[in-house]
Order: sequence, then structure tokens, then C-alpha cells
Amino acid sequence: MPAAPGAVTIMLTNIVPSVYAVQAFHDENDNMDIDRSLLGFPREGMGFSNDAPMLYGPPKFADAAITIGAE
Repeated sequence: MPAAPGAVTIMLTNIVPSVYAVQAFHDENDNMDIDRSLLGFPREGMGFSNDAPMLYGPPKFADAAITIGAE
């Protein structure tokens, strides 16, 4: 589905309670890959749970970690 302005909601079911980190990216050219520059920086939009910062590589797991409880 092409990107469109607004919010996107994804519903996951049967998730085991635990600690997770989530990464999302916008595959702008629909090639099912994160395109990168020669230096390895992503050329397409991406983000992580908790708005964890990406400085010179992916964020630390602890910065992106979210806890999914039993409820």
C-alpha cells in the first residue's frame, strides 16, 4: 500500500509478554530493502520505538525497549 499522510496503526495479536524494540522504515522505492548511502546511513525514513535516537548506527536496545504486559 503506498504511503499516505496521516497516522498508521498496526495491530499485532498473540504477543508474548516481554520487552521488545520496534523498528519501522518507509520503503520509498518499494524494493523491500533499506537503501543506504556509501557510508551506510539509511536513505529512506526510519524510526524506532520510544523515538530512540540513531546517531552513528542503530540505537541501543535499552533506548528503544518497550514492555508488553499480559493485559
